[in-house]
Amino acid sequence: MNKNEILSIEAAVAFSNEIVERQSKVDYPTYRILWKTSFGLATGNMIRYDKYQNPIINESHDNLDYWDKTYTPEASEDLFAVVRHKVIPYFVSDSGFGLKNMILMNKPDMLLDQLLKLSKVEITEDLKIPNYSSILDFKTLDNSVSLPFITLEAAEIESVASLISKS
Repeated sequence: MNKNEILSIEAAVAFSNEIVERQSKVDYPTYRILWKTSFGLATGNMIRYDKYQNPIINESHDNLDYWDKTYTPEASEDLFAVVRHKVIPYFVSDSGFGLKNMILMNKPDMLLDQLLKLSKVEITEDLKIPNYSSILDFKTLDNSVSLPFITLEAAEIESVASLISKS
């Protein structure tokens, strides 16, 4: 998988979890991705978040400090906003006052299939893409590797293997 595909599906899962956590009155499970990597099955997070839990598009620094630019959910100028504009309407009714398709939250295999479809984004020259490319909190399922971060080149994510419960 390339970086943009990885970020897109991770964002789709995060946005579906957000709907469950913020809007659902039913106690649906929330998920994280189990990746198939060159180290075997593993978990990790590629998306960085600011203190308000907004996805970060750009990380930069100078000699004294570093700063982040987060995504703009109301616009479709960055990768995360485009994914959000596809995921949210799939689960939130057109009126904005109800939820739909939430039954998928109890069927992670079907949910993953749908989120993979929703996370497909055409990358254009104008679309802002995150400038980072490492995976944070990387851990293999068998606990043979546990790192605070690893580069995408070293981990070589091949595909999404499954969705696993966050709890």
